[in-house]
Amino acid sequence: MDLGRRFKPTVLGMFELCEWLKGKGVENTMGMNKGGSWTVDDITVTLTNAFHSSTIVDGDRVLPAGEPCGVIVRFENGFTLYHAGDTCVFGDMKLIAEIYQPELAMLPIGDLYTMSPKEAAVACRLMKPRWVLGMHYGTFPVLTGRPDQLRALIQDQPGTEVLELKPGETLA
Repeated sequence: MDLGRRFKPTVLGMFELCEWLKGKGVENTMGMNKGGSWTVDDITVTLTNAFHSSTIVDGDRVLPAGEPCGVIVRFENGFTLYHAGDTCVFGDMKLIAEIYQPELAMLPIGDLYTMSPKEAAVACRLMKPRWVLGMHYGTFPVLTGRPDQLRALIQDQPGTEVLELKPGETLA
């Protein structure tokens, strides 16, 4: 919130979350819903389905933040990524692949709160991305999934490479 108030970027997100942010002084929000798209500076963002909880802790209250979602980002050069958000694997990932053809899929692999490498491997088979970047793992002990586990599970799937980044690293 502090960055949103300070720098005033365009903030895209689920309608309820954006309304809450506006109430906290964040300007330039664009509340959306699943299936909706919005373009900012030649980058188009589309919200997709995800299955998870979605709440905000605001002081001593836990508030609904709208439904959880994933995000498709299509850059001005046509490169498309899918950020699944916190989710389990679900069959409509095949539809996401058919409609948006993401080249990079960012999939949670930590287990317990999201899918594990086993389910992420199924998501890779459904989507067939060129690259997959595991996320939401390794930040505390109960998140046991690791990129090498996902890599081993999709080794029979030619054309999909598992990327692994260390904190602070970037992809070129």
